[in-house]
Amino acid sequence: MVVIARQPEIWYWEGMETFRDHVRRAIDLAGSQRALAKQIGLSQQGISYLLNDAPQVSAEIAIAIHRATGGRVRKEELRPDIFEEVS
Repeated sequence: MVVIARQPEIWYWEGMETFRDHVRRAIDLAGSQRALAKQIGLSQQGISYLLNDAPQVSAEIAIAIHRATGGRVRKEELRPDIFEEVS
């Protein structure tokens, strides 16, 4: 495995999806950054921050995205360090 990026205390490997990939998928499902922001109670700038600068998604935001997407973007994908994968 080749390490390609490092966030604070979180390592990502080539081919591994990051929380940003999942946020992008949520945006696609909502139709726009503004639409997702409205659904989860953030501003569009808050969504932009998640995509570009945030070190991670908070547990509260992960749950809100999970609910807004009907589970198509799961909280476990956004914060696997907090939420256990359910089989």
